Amino acid sequence: MKKNYYLREVVLSFVIFDSLNYLFFRSDPGFMRASLNPYWIAVLLIPCRYGFIPGLVVSAVASAHIILFVLQKIPTRTGLEMMVEAGNFFLPIAFVMVGSLLGGIRQKYKNSEEQKEWEMDRLQESLRSLNAQVEASEKARRILESRIVGETSTVKTLYSAAKKLETLDDQSIYTGCLDLLGEYFQVSKASLYVKTGDYFVLKASRGLSQAEMVEGKAVEKNSIMALVLKKNNPVTVRDILQYKDSQDYISQYGNVLAMFPLKDENGQTRGVVNIEKIDFLQLNKTNLELMELIVDWAGRALSNKQVCDLALEKRFWDDDYGVYSFGYLPFALEREFARAREFNTQFTLSLLKLEGFGFFHKSTQDLLSRTMIALMKRNFFATDMFFRHKIEGVFVLVSPQRQRGAVLADFKKLEQELKEKVLTQNCHPGMECKLNIYCVENNREIQDARELLGAAEKLCGVGVSNA
Repeated sequence: MKKNYYLREVVLSFVIFDSLNYLFFRSDPGFMRASLNPYWIAVLLIPCRYGFIPGLVVSAVASAHIILFVLQKIPTRTGLEMMVEAGNFFLPIAFVMVGSLLGGIRQKYKNSEEQKEWEMDRLQESLRSLNAQVEASEKARRILESRIVGETSTVKTLYSAAKKLETLDDQSIYTGCLDLLGEYFQVSKASLYVKTGDYFVLKASRGLSQAEMVEGKAVEKNSIMALVLKKNNPVTVRDILQYKDSQDYISQYGNVLAMFPLKDENGQTRGVVNIEKIDFLQLNKTNLELMELIVDWAGRALSNKQVCDLALEKRFWDDDYGVYSFGYLPFALEREFARAREFNTQFTLSLLKLEGFGFFHKSTQDLLSRTMIALMKRNFFATDMFFRHKIEGVFVLVSPQRQRGAVLADFKKLEQELKEKVLTQNCHPGMECKLNIYCVENNREIQDARELLGAAEKLCGVGVSNA
C-alpha cells in the first residue's frame, strides 16, 4: 500500500483544486486564464517526492483536467485538433514533459537509494554470518579454557591465558601463543613463522639464541616446514619419517619435535609453530592435541583481528578526527566523477601535504593533523569533502562544482592562517613544516576516478591507492 501512497495525494490535490475552482473561480474552469496555473503545484511537488511513474500520473491527471475543461466534454479527435489550433494544448504538454523530467531525475536517486539499501541488507547478512563465526570460535575457546582450568585448577590462570590472545595486535598474538605453550606444557624452545611469498619469516620465538634469530627467514622449498603446508595438519617427528619427500630435509632432522599449522579463516596454513625443545614426559598425544588447539586459537585470533582491520578500513567516517576515512574515498570520488560527467559540471581533487610531518613527535603530529582539519573546514566550502590519506600528514579534499583556481585561492588563506598560528611555533628547533597543495581538475581527458586520484598522488609523490 505504501508504494501507491502517492495516489491519495494526487486525488486529494485535485479534489482541492477543483473545489476551489468551483467555489471561487467558477467563471474560469481549469484556471485557464490564471497567469500561473495552480495545477503546477502538484505537477512539481509529487514527481520530486515519488519519482517517474507518480510524475507521469499526476501530469496526466492535470492534462486531462485542462482538456476536459477546455472542451467541456469527452475529447474527440476533432476537439483535440481544435485545441491545438487554438494554442490551448501547450499547457497539457508542458505538464507531461515537466512531470516526466522531474520524476525521471528523482527516480534516478530513488534507484540509487534502493541499491544502497540492498547493499546494506547484504552487509547485515554478512555481519550476521561473521557473528555466527565469532560465536563458534567463542565456543571453541570456552572448551579450551575449561580444559586449561582442569589442568591448572584455577580460574585466574585461565583468565591470564585468555588475555594473551584477546588482543588486536599481531605481535602480541604471536608471542602469546608461544607463552601459553611454555607455561602449560613446559615448551622451553619454540618458534613461530608466517609464510610470506616464497619464504617463512620468523615472527616470534621462545628460548632461541641471538645467533639463531639473526636470519629469521627460510626459503619454503628448502625448509622442513613445507611438509606442514602440504599436509595442512600437525606434523610430529614420528610423522616426518613417513613422508617420501622427507629425505629432502634430512639435514634438518632433530631440529623440531612437532610442527603445528597456523591456519587462516579458510582453513589454509598461513604459518607454522615449531616445538623444538620440550620435557619428554610432556610430549604425549593428549598434550599434542591441546597444543594444536592453542595454535588454532591463535589462528582464529589473527583472523578476527583481520576482520576488525577490514571493518575499520571500510568505514566511511573517522570519528577521532571528524572527517571521512580514506577507505571511503574511492566510492565518494567515483560518485562525484559520475555526477560531473552526467551533468557536465566541474570538480577538483586536491592533496594537501605537510612537508616534514614525519620528523615531529607523535603528539605534535596529532596536534598538526587536528589543526589542519579544523582550518580546512573553516576556509573551504561546506560542500567540500575532507579525507585523511593513508600517508600521515597528507589530506584529501574533494571540491564538487569548483575549479582549481577557486580552490587555490581558499588554500592561500588556509596556508597563511596555518603559518601564523602553527608553523611559526616549531616545537623542534631547525625543523620546518611547509604546507603544499596538489590540485587536479576533472576534464574529458581523464577517463575515470582512479586515474584522477593517481594523477594527484603522482604530483604529491605518494602512491598508496595505486599499489
